[in-house]
Amino acid sequence: TLIFGGVAAIQAIGAHYTVNQAARVAAHQAALRSSTGGLDYDRDYALENAPGPIAEAARLAFAGSVFAEPQYATIRARCATNPCRRYSDITITIGYRAEVWTPIPGLQEIRVNRSATRAAEQDAND
Repeated sequence: TLIFGGVAAIQAIGAHYTVNQAARVAAHQAALRSSTGGLDYDRDYALENAPGPIAEAARLAFAGSVFAEPQYATIRARCATNPCRRYSDITITIGYRAEVWTPIPGLQEIRVNRSATRAAEQDAND
């Protein structure tokens, strides 16, 4: 039980770290582009096939992880104004849900929801 619990804890910590990094990287890309980057406003997409450079940045954050995989993640982009304007907050939310690698009674899955917000750096039309 101790070994299985340790493996599950390592998986959960790694998944939390990966999802957090993916949200931060995607929010940074959204701020640089001052847009939701091809993602419809406030709509969930499966991360593995979500369109645009912001989703691609999030997928790249997942690529280096052994603890989390993009096929179990969703991504959502939201801008405080529509269309995004300079200094408007852009929020990227990534949800993650996957089964635990080791069998532990009462713990079947890991769930992580992380958001990152950045201010748009220019008007969308600049």
